[in-house]
Formats: sequence, structure tokens, C-alpha cells
Amino acid sequence: MLNGASLSSTLRPAAPPANPYNSAPLGLISNIVVSGSLGYQLAKKTYEFDTLSLSNAAGPSSANMMMLKTTLSASAGVGIAMGIFSLGKQMNAVRLGAQDSKGAMANVAADSILGAGVTLSAGTLGGLTTLGMRALGATGFLGMAAATVGGVVGGVLGATAFSAIGVREKLLTAFNSQRTGPLPEPGY
Repeated sequence: MLNGASLSSTLRPAAPPANPYNSAPLGLISNIVVSGSLGYQLAKKTYEFDTLSLSNAAGPSSANMMMLKTTLSASAGVGIAMGIFSLGKQMNAVRLGAQDSKGAMANVAADSILGAGVTLSAGTLGGLTTLGMRALGATGFLGMAAATVGGVVGGVLGATAFSAIGVREKLLTAFNSQRTGPLPEPGY
């Protein structure tokens, strides 16, 4: 025999599926590739800079400034690239009627922030790993591998934090997007 609580839960309709255009344009694998590449490039530039600066005594502060500039420029570049990629995806969604223009603007903004944030967190952890490995004297393959792994971990942590904070959902709400539910049925 069914009680009142279980009867009402069996009659309640299931929640509609989310709009697939309101999601990140790239997945975990893409974040790992971008983050690992940034960690590797930071380590490579740092070790090259160390080799060149031994003769002119530029010191570690110059290496740190170079890493900061590299991280910030890469962060801006990836943010712009993610925004451009997202813009194409969202324009197609608007064209198909699966997304309204407000939702498209919110998603482009969210994807740009995601790209910059993932790159910034990857560069920060990759740079810290590089500095740590350099302080330990590991400047060869081990230092490069550790910096790459540090970049990957930083990028994945950045993407996870972005999702946990709910930036995309907050932007969709702030832009007052009306297409947060499932796609329209064909023929309507």
C-alpha cells in the first residue's frame, strides 16, 4: 500500500534536462592539455632564463617577474580564445533557436572567465612547482615533468572551483536568460 508521500513523489514529473548550450565548451581533457602545456612552457622559459642570466646576475626576482608576465599573458590569451570559441558555439545555438541572445552573452562571458581562470590557476601552480623544483636543483627532465603536472593540477583545480562557485548559473540569472531548460521540440 502506498502512503501519501510516496504517491506524490510517483506522480511528480521528472525535472527537464538542462540546455546543453549552457555548459563549458571544453571538457576535462582539454583543460588538462591546456594546463599541462602552460606548466611545461613556464618551466622551459624559467630554465632557459636561468641559463642566460647566470652571466649577468639578473637574480631570481627577474625570473619570478618573467613567470608572472608569462602567466598573465597566457591567461588573457586563453580567455580570449575561449570567448571566441564560445561565441561561435553560442551564435549557432541562437541560430537554431536553442539559446536566446541573453543566454549566449552570459555563456560567452562565463567561458572567457573560465579560460582565463583555468590558465591563471595552472600558471600559478605550475610556476610554484617550477620554483620549488629549481630550489631543489631539479632543472632537467624531473623539473619539467613536475612543472607540467603542477600546471595540470592547477588547471583542474581552477575549473573545479569555477564550477563550484556557479559563475555560469549566476551569469545566466543576471543576464535574465529565458533558455535555461531543454531544447525546443522539432516542429514547433
